[in-house]
Amino acid sequence: MIKAVIFDLDGTLAYTLPDLTEGMNKARACYGLPPITEQFLLTFINGTTDQFIRNAFPQGHSDEYYSKAKEIYLNEYGQCYLHNTKAYDGMAETLSKLYADGLPLAVFTNKDNDHANDIVKKLYGDKIFDEILGTGRFPGKPSPEGALYLAEKYGVKPCECAFVGDSDIDMKTAKNAGMVAVGATWGYREKEILIGAGADITADNPRDIYEIIKKIK
Repeated sequence: MIKAVIFDLDGTLAYTLPDLTEGMNKARACYGLPPITEQFLLTFINGTTDQFIRNAFPQGHSDEYYSKAKEIYLNEYGQCYLHNTKAYDGMAETLSKLYADGLPLAVFTNKDNDHANDIVKKLYGDKIFDEILGTGRFPGKPSPEGALYLAEKYGVKPCECAFVGDSDIDMKTAKNAGMVAVGATWGYREKEILIGAGADITADNPRDIYEIIKKIK
């Protein structure tokens, strides 16, 4: 039986691609670099912010270069991260039902902590999720440390937690933590990738998550 549910953010709870691309292209423009497409950004969207920056900027530069690029990106993204970001249809309903059943709900994301908290609270309010973990407190996914912290906080075994995410990194995080990996196929990665990364179950629609969670034994 599932006693707690942890969600990824980008591509799982929220469609964030246009704003991520806008913020990145504004940062690249500061270096005189041409814009990149949403399709290209999708190829490296799920890593940590440091990995995100290194993949979006030319290779072979110093650590200082990428550190400054990260600073500029976070500032630029901070100006646009709520322009076009939206909740996936049916997710608010699913979260409300899980919350009404008394299940602890949390977010664990590789996104900047402040941006993650702002997005979640804007889209879903400040009551549904007990905790929103962005970068900083724990190593980024696929490290299981943040997920295991949440399980311990809620007093449940890792195997009693479901981890819902749309990427191979999320599935690996769930497996590393000993949790049930639920692949969200409406997000940024295809079902085959999620299954290959260890998804125990896949869901094609946010509305399916409630019944999936309730049926897991």
